This record gives sequence, C-alpha cells and structure tokens, in this order.
Amino acid sequence: MASNPQFARLNGAPTAASVPAGDDTWDEAKYEASLKHLHELHLQATAELFPALQQSMASGVKDVKDFKDSMSSRETNKIISRAYQSRQKNPLQIKPWRPKDDSNWAQMDLD
Repeated sequence: MASNPQFARLNGAPTAASVPAGDDTWDEAKYEASLKHLHELHLQATAELFPALQQSMASGVKDVKDFKDSMSSRETNKIISRAYQSRQKNPLQIKPWRPKDDSNWAQMDLD
C-alpha cells in the first residue's frame, strides 16, 4: 500500500515523483520531525477510531438484545406454538419453504 502513489497522496505523504532523486540525505532533525509526525498521526487515528469502535459495539449489543427480546416475546412464542401444533396435526400437508421460492423473503416491509 505504501508504494501506491495515490494512497501516499491521500495521506499527504510525498510520492516518489515529488522527491528529487538526490534528496535522500536526512539529518537527525529531519528524522525527529518525521517521527513526531508519525506519532501525531497514530494518536489522531486512535482518537478517532476508538470512539467509533465503542459506538459500533454498543449498537451491535443493542441490536442483539432487541433480537433476543423479540424472539422470547409472548407473541413470538404464541406463533411458534401455533405452528408446532399445526405441524403435529398435519405433518404431511406442510409444504417446505425455500428462500429461492420467495424473492422478497428478506424484505422487512411486507405490506
């Protein structure tokens, strides 16, 4: 990735074409400035990414909790119980359902 000039330009780093061929001598001050710059980039990335990760995790935990609550709700239990009783009465007359037979099976809006 670092050798990709487009990626380097996006990060503000000089590309191979923008650095003169003879400009490969770095002194101690240039190394120190470069390390400081990289350290600041690291801190900035950490400061931005960690809160986003926390928010994403909290959202995921909430989604799982909501799903568990829905699956264990009284209404869901009644529906599952009714389906179980129906299957006990007529086990041979139930047509198997396959997702390929219903193109809209994943759509939330069934109206």
